[in-house]
Amino acid sequence: MWDTMTDLLHTISVDALWRAGELIDVQIWPTVLDMSARYDTIDAYQAGVAEADAELRTAGLLGPEGVDENFHLALRMVTAPEVQLQARVFGEGGVRRILLARRGREHVLVLRYGSSVTVETVSVDGVDSAAQKIVSCLGAADEAKLTSVSLPTAELAERLDAATSSAEYSEVLYALGVDQQESMKLGTAFADCRGYAEIVAYETWEGRTQQASGAVAVYETARGRVVGSPSVSPDGQMWTTLSAGSGHRIKQAIGLLVETLPNGRWLD
Repeated sequence: MWDTMTDLLHTISVDALWRAGELIDVQIWPTVLDMSARYDTIDAYQAGVAEADAELRTAGLLGPEGVDENFHLALRMVTAPEVQLQARVFGEGGVRRILLARRGREHVLVLRYGSSVTVETVSVDGVDSAAQKIVSCLGAADEAKLTSVSLPTAELAERLDAATSSAEYSEVLYALGVDQQESMKLGTAFADCRGYAEIVAYETWEGRTQQASGAVAVYETARGRVVGSPSVSPDGQMWTTLSAGSGHRIKQAIGLLVETLPNGRWLD
């Protein structure tokens, strides 16, 4: 049985988060947070632990009885959720990492950027508000003006990976059946892609963790934001729909992603 958490919001260093996890015997962190081993030598470990412990004590997260109980519960949820959304956001300033974890009806949002990480309890009442948390973390951006197109995922990825210019991107899309005008719009957009986000979903069901089918991709381009959402045809083939990246479209894409989990929904 899991105790109920009270509201919390803490921003600490990644080293302090790792140390808090060590103190409560966390063995595995969600991959999106990139919490790999912190130290190469015993001396570095001892110095790092002393610094992290001091930071945790200053933040009120470590005392004589160990890690603060509420923070302990939050970390247990983060490292053993029932359902989770993970996002990696790649841009000129580096990688931002986002995790929204649910257990029961409680939720914790974790944001990592560089060596800093924020852990926060958040209110979520369904898949729409869960998706909105991710959209809000992505930040505001104008959507690209384009018509939605659906293409076979494997073939699209293979051909786009080989393209290097606006003309080549356009040719790839045109060859896959996109009309000339839309292929030129998308080709120009992909040729000047300034950053992108990849969003995936996982569910732990009957002791097994399973990833949703595909991933949602959000592209930041000179023509505006584009979203790529996955779907599965009746014959099992993966398709990607490219469309204008409005907040509504991104939320819709995340909702469809969650539907491919074993339980098919965010909340029981």
